[in-house]
Amino acid sequence: MAITPGDDEDSRSSLRDLAGVTVIIRIYEQESYLKSLGLDEPSLRDDVELKLRSAGVKVVSKEDIHTLRGTPYLYVNILAHPVPGGYFLYTSCVELGQEVLLVADPSIVMFATTWSGCSLGFGIDKTIVKQCSQTIKGLVDLFVKAYLSVNPARRSSGND
Repeated sequence: MAITPGDDEDSRSSLRDLAGVTVIIRIYEQESYLKSLGLDEPSLRDDVELKLRSAGVKVVSKEDIHTLRGTPYLYVNILAHPVPGGYFLYTSCVELGQEVLLVADPSIVMFATTWSGCSLGFGIDKTIVKQCSQTIKGLVDLFVKAYLSVNPARRSSGND
């Protein structure tokens, strides 16, 4: 079941003129069970970064994030929780965070999520890695679609 409260016209407009993103991956779970099944942060990062680059979204390292105006980052996270009977509940989210200014005091700069897509799922342990991976891929596709809708020139320009 997909829940995308942060994919609307206003949130998409917050993606306009972003030169790229850095990718942050977090998998929250008990006892590293997903990792033992093959779902780990490095492989998930590789998949997400490849999908972004293939679509023309520039990806920079965490060390180079400050070279991008607004220091935008794509935060990808999975929270998995085992339940009795070999089942898992999980949430998968992809969120774009960036610097924002407070209207009440523009000298204050903070980070905020300006675009997001999340999904809630339920599955058996034998298929949970595939389900989580497919869900993240779908959410990254949703982000790419939103990004390109307000940055159409990037569609053909590749990766700067």
